[in-house]
Amino acid sequence: MLDVKLSADRAAWIINEWFSILTEGADGSLEIRPFVLRNYQRRVLGELWDRPNVNLLLEKTRQVGFSWFFAALAVLWLLFSPNEQVLIVGKTENLIDSAEINTNTLMGKMKFILANLRNGPIKALARKFVMAKYMTIKNVANGSIINGASAAGNSGRGGTYTRVIWDEAAFTVHGFELFASISPNSRQLVLLSTANGKNNVFYHTKQRIESGELGSQWIKTRVHWSEYFPAEWYDRQKLKLGNDPVLIARELDIDYDSSTNEKIFYNFTEANFRPYKFVPAFSSKTFLSFDFGIRDRTAGIVIQRDTVTGRYNVADAFELSNVPFALVLKALYTPGPAILEEIRRKTPQKFFASFARFYYNAVMFKYGALTITGDPAAGQRSQLTGETIADALLKYTSKVVFYRSEIEPGLSFIRGEVDKIVISDALPEMRDMVNGYSYTLNARGEPVAPLHNELSHLADAFRYAMWAIKESEGRALEYHHARPVHLRA
Repeated sequence: MLDVKLSADRAAWIINEWFSILTEGADGSLEIRPFVLRNYQRRVLGELWDRPNVNLLLEKTRQVGFSWFFAALAVLWLLFSPNEQVLIVGKTENLIDSAEINTNTLMGKMKFILANLRNGPIKALARKFVMAKYMTIKNVANGSIINGASAAGNSGRGGTYTRVIWDEAAFTVHGFELFASISPNSRQLVLLSTANGKNNVFYHTKQRIESGELGSQWIKTRVHWSEYFPAEWYDRQKLKLGNDPVLIARELDIDYDSSTNEKIFYNFTEANFRPYKFVPAFSSKTFLSFDFGIRDRTAGIVIQRDTVTGRYNVADAFELSNVPFALVLKALYTPGPAILEEIRRKTPQKFFASFARFYYNAVMFKYGALTITGDPAAGQRSQLTGETIADALLKYTSKVVFYRSEIEPGLSFIRGEVDKIVISDALPEMRDMVNGYSYTLNARGEPVAPLHNELSHLADAFRYAMWAIKESEGRALEYHHARPVHLRA
């Protein structure tokens, strides 16, 4: 058909002059209007068009017109660029294509644009050479094809594409697997989505771009409603969403922390993070809590109970990888430069930094004299040594106590006490945990159980400490020396 190398300016001109959309009129009825690019759409077009070998991540507010925008780009590639192999990926097939022309679907919008071209000769050529069927639009004159696929299926596996447009990527259940299958097979990958928490490939990719890990391979852009709409539009959209804070965070605010039901500590705010240092006067009401890393990371946390104000003050925390708990105990109870150096050699630097802070505080404030608590699994015997972690602890201190509890009551207790919890703002690992610790969700989007990942170890240590404070209040602690530690019911 046509083989024309369009500049970004020329592409924008064609969209504005030749393309139409179906949109809601003033009286609520649908009407055909010329496609007029908004300022932010024009900006994204400029960022994307002249770099066909660079991938793009687009975080956005709902209802800002990007379904029509990418439908228009796909039509431009189909009409003017030979041998394009474009894949459109969406949450489900019925959101990608469902009929010959259905503008509620992505490919339906493309078919609508083609059927309503405002340039007569181009419209005639499109009618002659463009063939459309379910999930496929093909230009038989230049060999360009647009295919659709559901993100829930085997999208893109085994294919090779010039471009992949992945809509609502943050909502793809098996997003990491899909990313691994399509990213090596596409010259240009575009991920666009509203926010949906942090445990998905969209947020993970965003973080890698922002950290510089992906170099010049990826660019990121952001489109917030405030670039185009007034505050009155935002207020109307909130009403349409029933003033649901999760939906508002997801659909309007691009707020990853609050945009999903999966967040466990959803009611923590920035007010929970304040300057705080260990207070020796509170030592008798302080717990040093561990998730022991029997087969995984080791994490520790120091929480002080202020009985005057009623606050739970998180004074310190650390995480370690690849370090046996026995070595942590030696550092705590028999500190010295040789032990600290051994830990430094064993663990990645990002972990050692938090442990070094903990170590020097432990020496200064005598953490070894604190009451120890943690995972009740400490009473299980090691198959290698025949010794329990509890046995190892009791070699150093008699101030050891564990409490059995179900996970969800412990988490509920923390959420219920959130207004009394102060976390030192010098603990970035605690901030990351509180903001990112999440539930797994079932097919209906309902929370099922805490997700076991890199955040769960510190979260478990936090839960054990808070539960120990709850259970110990109003009674004397019983310490058990040189025998298996008593597990309080």
